[in-house]
Amino acid sequence: MNREIKRRMKRDRQSAEKDVARARPPVPPPQRRERVKMRQFIREIQGELRRVIWPSAQEVVTYSTVVVVVVLLLTGIVFVLDLGFAKAIVALLRPGDTAAP
Repeated sequence: MNREIKRRMKRDRQSAEKDVARARPPVPPPQRRERVKMRQFIREIQGELRRVIWPSAQEVVTYSTVVVVVVLLLTGIVFVLDLGFAKAIVALLRPGDTAAP
């Protein structure tokens, strides 16, 4: 290996290291958080739950109906496909009905 190739390899290595350094920002070490008391924890949970936008009763019924209908539809499709494939496999593997010479 001559000097020119060694220099090129060194430059390539250095540029690759620079690309890696640019691509990944340094990850800060995880900070240890203080534990909060149970009472404060429950208050924070209640505060978060107040901000949640809850669906109305009509929306819950509508969404539940859609889910049940889609599940029934997909269950039926899978049942029909399974039944069809099972009958096809049995028909393919059944010995017999071919004419012997």
